[in-house]
Amino acid sequence: MISRVPRALALLLLLTAPSATLWCRDDPDAQLTVEKESLQAMQSASDETVRLDTWLIRLGIAQSLVFLLQLAAFIYQGRKLRETVETARNQAQDMRQSIEHSARGASAMETVASALLINTQTATQLLTLQKEVFRKQLRAYISVQFQGHIPENRDQNNRHEVRVNIKNVGHTPAHTITVSGRLRVLPYPPTPETDFSFATELNESRGHLAPQDSFYVRRWLEGFLSPDENAAVKEQNGIGLYVFGKVTYKDIFDESWYTDFCCLITWDSNGNAIWRSLPGRNGAT
Repeated sequence: MISRVPRALALLLLLTAPSATLWCRDDPDAQLTVEKESLQAMQSASDETVRLDTWLIRLGIAQSLVFLLQLAAFIYQGRKLRETVETARNQAQDMRQSIEHSARGASAMETVASALLINTQTATQLLTLQKEVFRKQLRAYISVQFQGHIPENRDQNNRHEVRVNIKNVGHTPAHTITVSGRLRVLPYPPTPETDFSFATELNESRGHLAPQDSFYVRRWLEGFLSPDENAAVKEQNGIGLYVFGKVTYKDIFDESWYTDFCCLITWDSNGNAIWRSLPGRNGAT
C-alpha cells in the first residue's frame, strides 16, 4: 500500500509533464528545468520505492523469522506435549503395574494370614490335645480287682464274704475316695429287671491313695443260705452270687471320676472262687 504512493506521484508528474512542456516550449531553459525536475521526481519516487520495498522485504523476513520461531515453538510444544502424554501413559502403566503388584501382594498376604490362622488354630488344637493327653497321662485311675471269697460258716456265724481290691493304677494320687457296694444272691442269668441297686450310705472312704497303692473292702451277704441255695449258687443253677458297686474319687486336678463294677462269683474246677464281669455293667471315667 505504501509503495504505491511514490508510483502515483511519478505517474502524476509524467502526465503533467507534457502540459508543462507545452507551456515552456517557447522557453528552452524553462523546459530543461521542468524535465530536470521531472527526472528528479522520478528518481526520488524510484528511491522511495526501493527504500519501501527494502523495508517490506525486511518486514517479510522478520515475519518469516517470527513464523519460523512460532513453528519451532509449536514443534517444541508438540514434542513436549507428546513426551508429557507418553510420560503420563508410562506413569499410568507403572501405576497399573504397581496396583497389580499391590493386589498380588495383598493376595499373598491374605494367603499368608490364612496360613498363619490355620497354623494358629492347629497349634491351639495341638496344645489343647497335648494338655488333654498330659492330664490323662498324669491323672489317677482306680481299678477294682477281685481279691478273694470266704464261704459262709454257720458254726462261726460267718456269712458269705467277698473282698474287693481298690488299686490306683495311675501316675498321681487319688483323693476323696468313696466305695459303695453290695453282695447279693440274684437270678442267673440276670435280666433287665434284676435289682443291682445299693445304698450309697453303706460305703467306705479313704482320703488318699498313692500311685500303684491299693486297699481292699469287704462285703458280706445279708443272710445265710440253705444248703440247696449254696449248691445252686456254686452251680449257677437259677441263682448266682453277685458283688457290685461304685468307686468315686478325685484326681490331682480336682476333677471327679468314678469306676463301676458288677461281677458274678463263680468257681473253677479246683473249687477256687473267681469272678466274672457282667457285660454292660462295668464302666469308668
